Amino acid sequence: MKLQHGIQRYIDDKRAAGLNFSADSEWLASFIRHVGDIACGSVSLQQVVTFLESPRKSPSTWERKRYLLARLSRFLVLNEISEPFPLPAPRRPPPRKVFPYIYTQGEIRQLLSAAVEAECPSKGVCLAAGHVMRTYLLLLYGTGISVSEGRNLIRSDIDFKLKTLVIRNSRGKPSRKIPFGLDLCLILSSYDRIYNSKLSEKGGRFFNGQGGQRLNRYHFERCFRNLCLTAKITRRDGTPSPLKMRYLRDSFAVHRLTTWIKKGVDLNRMIPALSAYMGFVWLGGSARYLRFTPEYYRSQLNKLRPDGGKQPWRIDPRTVDFLLNI
Repeated sequence: MKLQHGIQRYIDDKRAAGLNFSADSEWLASFIRHVGDIACGSVSLQQVVTFLESPRKSPSTWERKRYLLARLSRFLVLNEISEPFPLPAPRRPPPRKVFPYIYTQGEIRQLLSAAVEAECPSKGVCLAAGHVMRTYLLLLYGTGISVSEGRNLIRSDIDFKLKTLVIRNSRGKPSRKIPFGLDLCLILSSYDRIYNSKLSEKGGRFFNGQGGQRLNRYHFERCFRNLCLTAKITRRDGTPSPLKMRYLRDSFAVHRLTTWIKKGVDLNRMIPALSAYMGFVWLGGSARYLRFTPEYYRSQLNKLRPDGGKQPWRIDPRTVDFLLNI
C-alpha cells in the first residue's frame, strides 16, 4: 500500500473516533512531501531522521513528531499494512528537579507590607490591587490551597459563619471543604464587604479586577514578581529557579509541621489530616515536606519511621479513628 493511502486511513480512523487531528494531519502531509508517495514498507531510517531534523524545530516538536510517526507505524502494523517504521531513539531530556522555596515568616510579612504599599503595574488589575494581592497571599499561606484554587474561588464558596471554604477541582465541582481560622475569616469578610459589595452575583469570583473583570494567572504572577523586587526577597538556597506564589503552599505545610514538632504533637495522626486538608490523593502526601523542616528535629522525625523510611507513612487504627472524628 502507498504511504499516502495508509496515512489517509490512519487520519480517517482518528477522526472517526471524534478527534480533530488537524495539526497532526498537516505534519503527516509534510512527511509525505518529504519522502514521496512510496510504499509504506519502504520508509528508511535516514528519511525519518531528515524529516525530524528539519531546521528551526524545538526539542518538544521533534519529540511530538517522532511520537506521531510511532503511532502511525503501530497503526499500520496492527492493520497488517506494512512492517514498522525504523525510528531513532527518543531524546527526552531528564526531568528537571524543582526545589520548593520555604518562605520565612519574616519574608511573608515583608511581602504583605509591600503589597499594601506597592502600586500595581498592570491596568488590568483594579486600583486596590495592593489589597487584592495582600488578601490573596494571606489566603494561600493561611490555608495551603494551590494558586489556581485560590484564583478560581467564588464568593459562594466561603461560609463566614461556619468559617469553611469549599475547594473546587479543575472542572468547577466541589472536591473538599476545609475550615479556616478566625483571623483569616475577619480578613476575608472585610475584603468581601469593601471590594465585592457592588457585585450582585453571589457566584462571581472572589478576587476581581476593575469593574468586576476576572483576574487571570498573568495578573497575579506579574504582581508577585514586583512584590518580591519591592520587598527585596531573593532565594537563599542558590537555586536559579525564581520565587513563585505556589511556594506559599509549601511554606504553609512546613511551618505547620514545625509547630507541631515543637509542641510534641503525634505526627502519625496529624500528617494524614494535613494531607486530607491540602487535597493530596493519599494520606501520607504531606510527609514529603518533612525534609524541609529544620535539622534540629531530624532525630525526632526518624523515630516515627522505624522501618528506615521504606513506607510512605505509618497508618494505625488510632490515626483512622482520629480522622473520622475531625
